[in-house]
Amino acid sequence: MLKIKTEVELRKECADVTKSSVSDDTTYKWLPYRPYKEIFESEHRKGVCDIMDFLSDERNYPMYIHCLGGADRTGMIALFLSAFAMR
Repeated sequence: MLKIKTEVELRKECADVTKSSVSDDTTYKWLPYRPYKEIFESEHRKGVCDIMDFLSDERNYPMYIHCLGGADRTGMIALFLSAFAMR
């Protein structure tokens, strides 16, 4: 048992999902995120800040973070987390 406390969904097209696919005890959090270069456009920066604020709250851990393919959105968040952890 992984005992995941929070599932973080990064796909922008999942507004209709309200429940975690992990377990009934796992909190579901939808934080839509734009892939690749779009995150640096001014209208999408707030979304990145919202995600980082949520991820900085240790009460949400352990987390399962995902998007559709796991390469762009999830990969960028993993990069950000790694960069902050190294500071």
